[in-house]
This record gives sequence, C-alpha cells and structure tokens, in this order.
Amino acid sequence: MLAVLTDDGLRKLAGYLPALLDEIDRSFTGLLEPRQLDALLDALRTVRAHARPGAAAGADD
Repeated sequence: MLAVLTDDGLRKLAGYLPALLDEIDRSFTGLLEPRQLDALLDALRTVRAHARPGAAAGADD
C-alpha cells in the first residue's frame, strides 16, 4: 500500500501536529517515568519487528 501526502495535506498536518504532540505528552508519555518509557519503546520495537521484519534497518535505536 502506498499513500502520497500532498502539499496541502502537509500544511494541514503541520498545523495540527503541535497540539497533537502536546496532547500525547499530557495524556500518555508524560505520565510515564523514563524507565517506563524505555520499556514501552522496547515493547513497541518487538511488535514492529514482528509486523514489519527489517523495518528497523537503518533506524536509530
């Protein structure tokens, strides 16, 4: 599956992104201690490796 982000879509996304990131921090990641965030990241990497083998190639871990 392939999706293309148009210039207009990118502008709209850029407009919503700051508020979205603030909400994620306030309601989710900001509630967790650093060790909990590390554990969450490890768990999500496990799920990613199963769902998309090789997706981590070149990623900063």
